[in-house]
Amino acid sequence: MRSQEVEVQADKKVVAVLTVEIFETVQEATDHLGEAVALSLINTQHKTTKMNLERQKATKKVTQKQLYNEAVALLAAEDNGAKLIASAGNPAEMQVLIDEKMGALREKYGLANPEA
Repeated sequence: MRSQEVEVQADKKVVAVLTVEIFETVQEATDHLGEAVALSLINTQHKTTKMNLERQKATKKVTQKQLYNEAVALLAAEDNGAKLIASAGNPAEMQVLIDEKMGALREKYGLANPEA
């Protein structure tokens, strides 16, 4: 696990700086947050991403980052992230998994040519 400092803004002003944990694996997140919280966060992000994709499908504006986030959320939810965990030491293998999932999402949502 590593940490990242993030600025919290309100009315375009920084009101706080937080240190946020960045988890390297789903298991690490589960160990740190507990299974119920980790699963809730994954499901919430998955739902939000899916809703955004549907909204953007209607306007035909979907970014690669949005497809990437949805792909990672889906992979993390499948078999408790087993495929992601297994590929954690091999970035190329992980990217293949993500690319395949992104391709499936493009097809599912009819987004053959998403915006970058």
